[in-house]
Amino acid sequence: LDEAEALFRENSIYFESDLMWMGPVAFRYYLPAVVQFVRSDAAQDQTDFVAHFAGTLAFRLEHELQELQPVAGELAALCSYIVEYWSRFELGEEFYGDVRARYQTLQKTFSRLQ
Repeated sequence: LDEAEALFRENSIYFESDLMWMGPVAFRYYLPAVVQFVRSDAAQDQTDFVAHFAGTLAFRLEHELQELQPVAGELAALCSYIVEYWSRFELGEEFYGDVRARYQTLQKTFSRLQ
């Protein structure tokens, strides 16, 4: 997982796209690396990653709801962190719209899944 986090640090948006298309078991496996990355200093101003990850979560909720239940608590906590520390990620909002509001909605959804 440390190696996976290093890959996010190296090229976050490239490896974020892998999170969209990997299977649900792999997604759950790599989630701790995502959490570690998002909470790190390397994620500062990573608006592209954060915006795209919101889309990945929404897509997975729509298509793999039951597969996300085992990690719903972790995902709720991650969404809550992103909302709470939004100032770290808010650059580029003019391109992506209100991503913070999307994370607030995602946090509520994942909280209900626990």
